[in-house]
Amino acid sequence: MRKVEESLSLIREQLAQVQRPAVCSSFGKDSMVMLWLTRQIDTQIPVVYFSALPHPTKHEFKERIEREWELN
Repeated sequence: MRKVEESLSLIREQLAQVQRPAVCSSFGKDSMVMLWLTRQIDTQIPVVYFSALPHPTKHEFKERIEREWELN
């Protein structure tokens, strides 16, 4: 739990330094952790989908998470 709290603290610090924050996500495992952590602080942060490679399963997963988490 200490790592989560440290991560949340770092994210809060970074969010405080910018006027219009956004999260870039590929919806891979690392991006999902970052997105989940960031949404613990602010659920209204815009999410930019980084779709580097065509991958139908990942796109379907992204669409499911987008609906379930009500991403903007």
